[in-house]
Amino acid sequence: MMAANSIVVQKPPSTYMCSFSLYASTVIMAILQTVLSALLAILYRVKIEGDSVIVRILFWIHVSCSVSALLFSLFCLAKRKIGSTYEVVLHGYLLSVLMNGLTALFGVLYVPLFFLQTSHSLMEGLDYFICFSLSGVLLFLQWAVKQVTEQMLPVMEHDFKV
Repeated sequence: MMAANSIVVQKPPSTYMCSFSLYASTVIMAILQTVLSALLAILYRVKIEGDSVIVRILFWIHVSCSVSALLFSLFCLAKRKIGSTYEVVLHGYLLSVLMNGLTALFGVLYVPLFFLQTSHSLMEGLDYFICFSLSGVLLFLQWAVKQVTEQMLPVMEHDFKV
């Protein structure tokens, strides 16, 4: 039986993806997205037929998504709203998450088909498998980033300084 003047403190449930705080999870996932997206862009350009129009389009989409994720992570590290730039960076990042997810899904579908259509050595097959695996990891990461970013939006709205 509790006394009438006792205080009960409840810890909010952990709804973010990893054991870090919501803020740290958001920053870590944005940096991870930056690195993986840039790495996948480089792998597409270097390891897979660099002359192909599809590969060039995928390369530039991943580069732009990587830059957007880098800007968002810097914005989160600063913990500041910089006028209307706050909304531009935030919406640009959310759009880049969608674009990155779609291009990663396309990579998961495209890379094995492209490998099967052309004859390659075993070492080139390993390069294609690495691109395929990295596309799959990036596809899953986009789902996780979306979940964490949606939970971070109210925190950013109220806690970041103007």
